[in-house]
Amino acid sequence: MNATSISDIIVQTLLANDMDTYFVVTGGSIVPLLDAVASCSKARYFCFQHEQAAAMAAEGYFRAIGKTAVVCVTSGPGVQNIFNGVCGCWYDSVPAFFITGQVSTKESLENYQSKPRQAGFQEMPVVEIFSHVCKACEQVREVDSVTQTLERLLIQLRTPRFGPVLLDLPVNIQMSSTCHSGHFKSVCLATSPSLKAEVASDVYASICDSKRPLLVFGHGVKLANACTEAIDFAEKNGIPFVLSWGAFDICSTFHPLRVGAIGVYGDRSATLPSKMQISSSL
Repeated sequence: MNATSISDIIVQTLLANDMDTYFVVTGGSIVPLLDAVASCSKARYFCFQHEQAAAMAAEGYFRAIGKTAVVCVTSGPGVQNIFNGVCGCWYDSVPAFFITGQVSTKESLENYQSKPRQAGFQEMPVVEIFSHVCKACEQVREVDSVTQTLERLLIQLRTPRFGPVLLDLPVNIQMSSTCHSGHFKSVCLATSPSLKAEVASDVYASICDSKRPLLVFGHGVKLANACTEAIDFAEKNGIPFVLSWGAFDICSTFHPLRVGAIGVYGDRSATLPSKMQISSSL
């Protein structure tokens, strides 16, 4: 086995899992990882002027082409600035891989019993803050735990329901090396749970028993890559449908079965009739 830098291991592992695009804002605590990204011929990176824009670009990137981007930012203010973008991915179930630079483990507050407000430059409790809006959020403190941590995060990233994950990476860990076989593990993409026959039968029976069936298509249809199948189902059965905000663009606005988009920011044609029907039944 050859000695390989931790930063190279991270980049190559993400590459083996179909993540080759990085949205970055540089800083002292993330430089070693960005050097590894720049040195990888199969990876590409885009430099942003603000971390929030980089985080939000990751959401847009997945929505546009269905691939997961990696967002790399430095410690302190760099981490704080991605919060809105991480929240956007969390609430709309968009997978994104965030890597935040962190102070050296030797400078961490965990080394001090007196618990000063700050010791290392721009140290923040990243895991504690972001664990509320991430599927998984971990800090690496030992070189030997990097590959296992990456695997856990990748499993969480790709297991429905999708969402963001975050790796908090001390700068001294990024600069370390370890023996590695050169084989970088690919975590299999999780597939959506299959629809059991009895469930499908119940759904079909409910539709048949319904006097005025109406389908509601949401963002989950897009996450499942089932937009075509959803519209085909509505057309074959002649059932009108409404769309949530997250599925607004799955078909033409002129589709004859499309009633409109529901919700506060939806269409009056889709939202108002349901209110009128409820009022008339009281």
